Amino acid sequence: MKTVSILISNYNSYEALQLCVESVRKHTKYPYKMLVYDANSNNGIDHRYLERAEQDGWLEVIWGIEKTQHGVSIEILLGNCEADLAMILDCDIEILQSGWLTEMVGLMEGDVILASNVEHGYKSAVRSLPDWFQSWFMMLNMKAYRDGMESKWKTSQVIYEGKETFSPTGGELWLKIKQNNPKGYRMIPVPTFIQRKYHHFAHVSILGTLAKNEPNLEQLKLAQKRKFNEVRSRLNRLRQL
Repeated sequence: MKTVSILISNYNSYEALQLCVESVRKHTKYPYKMLVYDANSNNGIDHRYLERAEQDGWLEVIWGIEKTQHGVSIEILLGNCEADLAMILDCDIEILQSGWLTEMVGLMEGDVILASNVEHGYKSAVRSLPDWFQSWFMMLNMKAYRDGMESKWKTSQVIYEGKETFSPTGGELWLKIKQNNPKGYRMIPVPTFIQRKYHHFAHVSILGTLAKNEPNLEQLKLAQKRKFNEVRSRLNRLRQL
């Protein structure tokens, strides 16, 4: 049986992080380890929750000493992943049904390096985001990922023999299969039957850290309130199951 680590990057995600962690625990039967990187959350809530969860044995935490970009957080998580497969989740993803992780593992055969999903038609409240973006619900074959490649998630690069092979972050992501893929690895989409087993709130990680000089601040505050109300409601419902 292939080993799996579930990797989650967090910064000031409040109940969204709790919903993510607890929905994984509720709906996951396949054996896994959960590793959370906290990029120095300062809301006074996330640290206490993660400390308690770690003490209770739910997960392990890497405590960051400063706020980092998402790519940097992922790079740190992957650097600490010792499993065969890395399941990367956004901190604002809720798992809805069991069987999802078993089915994701089943996709990782042969030359598949990555199974991932692009969400089309998402209308962002943040103007800097396009109306579609990469959902951070993806599984990486760690053996293939480490196979002679140097990962630089901070700069969105993976280098093989001095040449950029694929860009692992942002937008549609990526593996330059036709242009420069020396290992012949494949990226595959997450099938619809698995997509139905999770919900991505998107983009709590941005809405949770609004700056005072943010354009359209009032509009974003309303979006933030709606998002967190929805998250809070679904967390309460999960805890009652």
